[in-house]
Amino acid sequence: MKTRHTIILVMSVLVSACAADGSVDEPVAELEWQPCSMSEAECAVIEVPFDHDRPELRSFELPIARHPARRADQRIGILVVNPGGPGGGGVWMAQDAEFYFSDEILDRFDIVGFDPRGNGGARPELDCTDDVDAYFGLDPSPDDPVERTALVDGARNFVDGCVANSGKILPYVSTEATARDIDLIRRVLGEETASYFGFSYGSELGATWVTLFPATVRAAVFDAAADPTLDLIDWLALQSSGFENSLEEFLDRCDATGCQMSTPGETARQTFDRIMSGLDESPLVVDVDRPAVGQGTALVGVFSALYDPTAWDDLDRAIADVDDGFGDRLVTWYDDYFGGYRDGHSDDAIDAYVAISCLDRTRSFGVDEAFAAVDDILAQSPRLGSTVLQELLLCAQWPVEPKPAPDVHWTGERPILVVGGTGDPATPLPGTRRMFETLGNARLVVVDSFEHTSYGSNECATAAVDRYLVDLVVHDGELAC
Repeated sequence: MKTRHTIILVMSVLVSACAADGSVDEPVAELEWQPCSMSEAECAVIEVPFDHDRPELRSFELPIARHPARRADQRIGILVVNPGGPGGGGVWMAQDAEFYFSDEILDRFDIVGFDPRGNGGARPELDCTDDVDAYFGLDPSPDDPVERTALVDGARNFVDGCVANSGKILPYVSTEATARDIDLIRRVLGEETASYFGFSYGSELGATWVTLFPATVRAAVFDAAADPTLDLIDWLALQSSGFENSLEEFLDRCDATGCQMSTPGETARQTFDRIMSGLDESPLVVDVDRPAVGQGTALVGVFSALYDPTAWDDLDRAIADVDDGFGDRLVTWYDDYFGGYRDGHSDDAIDAYVAISCLDRTRSFGVDEAFAAVDDILAQSPRLGSTVLQELLLCAQWPVEPKPAPDVHWTGERPILVVGGTGDPATPLPGTRRMFETLGNARLVVVDSFEHTSYGSNECATAAVDRYLVDLVVHDGELAC
């Protein structure tokens, strides 16, 4: 995760505001902007209530950044951005906007990013553990009752840490609550409407926002859009199949062109299976201060590298290293998946991911149901599906009742733009299509790629998004890029 440069002050002046339906909503504070550290953007902190229906409760303080439109005379309005997650802070997207958005977008929009409640620099923060390895370093495919008990107990300890450190805010970090925060941000900034650009999970957040506040939506883009119709178990099954598909492509390329991990007399699949099976039986010691690299750690590292095909050469080297007795490269990918390390401990992005995902689930389920679900998932994703169990066991023991987002729909006259990749591992194209279909009035861009997200990496998709956001022009039918 990027480092957040926190600043600033919230003015104490409160002003009343009207909600999208015209009713009087909670008061909002005017912001006093200050220069962001090492950035052209402006930064501040905004207060949002724990519960928008009960503003008398405590508040979250959310860092917010605004990168002003470079051509003030051609300014269109604000573009609220979210990088995904859940668990991803968005302040850095505004602070470093030049790295993520085209000149046309930078010229015409104020890019507004914020760290959602519980995420990044938001306070109070979601904090479950400083030792990610204690749970995610365990074997995700228990072979006996002892390993099964260790995994269930590890999940319980993780959840207990969430309750001990962040129990007061666990009921208040849902996607719906954050969607309401977006509307509050719009009102604080004095804008009648807002444009929105969400990546990956940011599509779910954006779809919730447009459903709740349709009158305030100027335009919305969902890149690497997720399926908004699935419950947690079915969603993780779909995602697991997406990563399995990418792994199959990676292994096919190894067989076709050769890889460093290639072993005489074995196909790439045989080599991969042999190495992962070996780690299950005999984990590698990498560092005396870190758990040995077993199958669980290795598979998380594989997941992390599969997000972007440009990393596949390094993944090849990492797997070859394991065959030679060295696991450092895979551990680096494993650490990257969880956000890396900051101030001597792991980034809290995974804590926020778990808390929000478990709260957003549409139904409660137990430990036995989690194990049964993974048995079904393994039929579709035999090499990677076991890792789903660790997420499910956390939510199976989650102490807060589900608070799912509302069923999404779009009632506006202007289409929403949805973008998906044919081989996207994290948000597979079938799910992106369901987002497109569920919204109703939308247009779909399909990119021939195994990358997760397309804006900025595919010229055709980038041009379509820019044209839509700036000129509100969309293509007819489905655009293939």
